[in-house]
Amino acid sequence: MEQSNLDLKKAENRRLAQQVQDLEEYLRNQSNRQARGGSKEEQQQQRMCQIVAHRKMKDRVREQEETIAQLHKEVERLRQKTFPSFTLEQVKERV
Repeated sequence: MEQSNLDLKKAENRRLAQQVQDLEEYLRNQSNRQARGGSKEEQQQQRMCQIVAHRKMKDRVREQEETIAQLHKEVERLRQKTFPSFTLEQVKERV
């Protein structure tokens, strides 16, 4: 009887030792996740920085699109100066 009781205690000790190892591994994983991700405030700050950077890029793209449109207009104006195109009314007036 004493031997079976001892065997039961040894089995329980092995089970508990395994549980301790599993919990220690879980804690290490949680610590690694927190170290990588930072706190919630840090994650929010990082997200806010991403949003601000994205907004600045969109504004810059919009400015560049406007500049390109202005340059296209200028090119067309200069082309018209160099190579005038006659409208139908101007051709009729000459005749």
